[in-house]
Amino acid sequence: MFLRATLPDGISSPDLFELSIQNKVAFVPGTPLYTDGAGSGSLRLNYSNAAPDLIIEGIRRPGEAMKSPIR
Repeated sequence: MFLRATLPDGISSPDLFELSIQNKVAFVPGTPLYTDGAGSGSLRLNYSNAAPDLIIEGIRRPGEAMKSPIR
């Protein structure tokens, strides 16, 4: 199962991805999901094969990364 999320204005999913990887969590930035090059303000999460506590942690880490100056 997948969840598509829209990020707050000014946050780029490719930039957030780089920070999230440093925190050992990954997601699909939105840009490959669009044929017109859009999607930098969205991302896709996969939660079909993880325990609930790992899902919560996997959402928390990018949330923490959004608080850093990546804009």
